[in-house]
Amino acid sequence: MNKDYWKIGEFKGLDNKHPPEALTTFSKGVGSQSNRTGASYASVATNIDFTTSGFRRRQGFSLSVSGSFHSLWSNGKKNLCVKDGYLCLFDDSLNFTQLIPASEREFQYADTGAGIYLSDGQTALVVHEDAEVIGRAGHYQIFISTLHETGLEYDAMPPGDVLAWMFGRLFVSNGVGVYYSRAYKPNEFRLSDDYLDMPDVTMLAPVPDGIYIGTEDKVWFMSGGNPKAPAVTRIVSDTGAYKGTAKIVSGKFFRQGLPGEVVIWDGPRGKVVGSGSGTVEFLTEDFVGYPNAVAGASLVREKNGEIHHLTVLRNPSGEGSNMRTTDTAEAEVRRNGIII
Repeated sequence: MNKDYWKIGEFKGLDNKHPPEALTTFSKGVGSQSNRTGASYASVATNIDFTTSGFRRRQGFSLSVSGSFHSLWSNGKKNLCVKDGYLCLFDDSLNFTQLIPASEREFQYADTGAGIYLSDGQTALVVHEDAEVIGRAGHYQIFISTLHETGLEYDAMPPGDVLAWMFGRLFVSNGVGVYYSRAYKPNEFRLSDDYLDMPDVTMLAPVPDGIYIGTEDKVWFMSGGNPKAPAVTRIVSDTGAYKGTAKIVSGKFFRQGLPGEVVIWDGPRGKVVGSGSGTVEFLTEDFVGYPNAVAGASLVREKNGEIHHLTVLRNPSGEGSNMRTTDTAEAEVRRNGIII
């Protein structure tokens, strides 16, 4: 390839499920001679970014900081990661401040507005909002039970591997159940009473009318934001959500123009969008086959006027999918089953 962008008219994106010679225009996975419209599909794509009218060569990258990294997170004001065995704050110029030693266990984060709560499944921490990126190393708190003026003893935040700040409560899943804090008290839990009996949770994602709760084999929608009195809880997907892939975005980014905020995640059936009212749509199931995975990492970016949800997946062996850009790009595009 000797150029960066190819515009090819009506372009439907990747289809790796159907035989390449049979790629026509499909409707909900059903193809026929009568619905051919001259649309094009990519049957193979390497180092390619798809657009609504074609595709672009994926841009390369350069090394900014060397080291061993994981658990990268940012809310636009505070940036956190584990670098070379330490949990670190860092600024936009990539100056790092070590906070505490950390293991290879990945941290999960929840921004409460009054502190960034995080856990690696064994330790629960909070980084306070007044922590400076430079010069305040060690400004963190390890939780213990607290006794309040009322005489009631509240439990500390439990360690967990899925965290979310939703409807004024901190939710923490530890593989056995989902525990939630007192309203607007993210450091006060009643572990014996305030929990949802839902094991193996992989996703906690709020939308205007409720909460999506993903497990290894299903996704539930809990209407309303009060876990003590949910309006109704129902299954909205008979397959699970891959841990780490959910992102909250504006519904206006989708062609159907969904109102308010929505959540998009990846699972065995591909990319899924959950509306603010608890309805779901499987965006890529008809055309894109996904590999087996146990977890992933996602980001939402805006590029060339389009919004992209990008995901890398980790397979059961622990290996991640490769996003490294090489010097070559490859795409095989077919129209009416013929390479163009």
